[in-house]
Amino acid sequence: LSVLLIGLLSSCMKDYDAPPLNEPIYTGEEANTTIANLKGMYKSVTDPTLIEIDYIIKAVVVGNDVSGNIFKQLYIQDETGGINMGVDQNSIYTDYRVGQEIFVHLKGLYIVSYGGQLQIGYDKTQANRIPWETFGFYVFKNKWPQAENAVPKTVSLSSLDESMVNTLVKLEDVYFPDGGKLPYSAADLTTNRTLKDGHGNSVIVRNSNYADFAAD
Repeated sequence: LSVLLIGLLSSCMKDYDAPPLNEPIYTGEEANTTIANLKGMYKSVTDPTLIEIDYIIKAVVVGNDVSGNIFKQLYIQDETGGINMGVDQNSIYTDYRVGQEIFVHLKGLYIVSYGGQLQIGYDKTQANRIPWETFGFYVFKNKWPQAENAVPKTVSLSSLDESMVNTLVKLEDVYFPDGGKLPYSAADLTTNRTLKDGHGNSVIVRNSNYADFAAD
């Protein structure tokens, strides 16, 4: 009976193959405009404006929601600048990691004015975010994400300018006046903290209380 039981248990065990990992390769049309050109063409937009021309941009994901500090948004960047994309989805980082190269087919999407800056979004949706199913129709990944695709530009506080909005930058030799005393964010609301350098320059650092580092 023992031998029979062991035989039955052995026959029920099955080895499962790991699911195949297929590197995404973009095979569509090449990029024909840049983020800077896109911003220039739609700089006067106030209401959501449909993009009706077959513009394609090639960019890299430089910011996502992995830490909880960014909510339903992606930040993408090319050699000319950066722009925000509103996406109606949680945990976007599981599909679009920092360093992921993408091609965005813009015809059919909208340019939206968000927080005084242009954003790629949609119309008549919650916060003008692109529905997740729609997002997959317009955005294509190319190759595996590479960390070297998202290397920040080292700048000083005094050199920050409009061209760097929504891009990845690194600030050195700066400090928080309340460093060591206050956390990045209060427990119950998004919080502004001041960051300074030794020359009297300052900038606001705004963090969400939902960020995984909020209490640090």
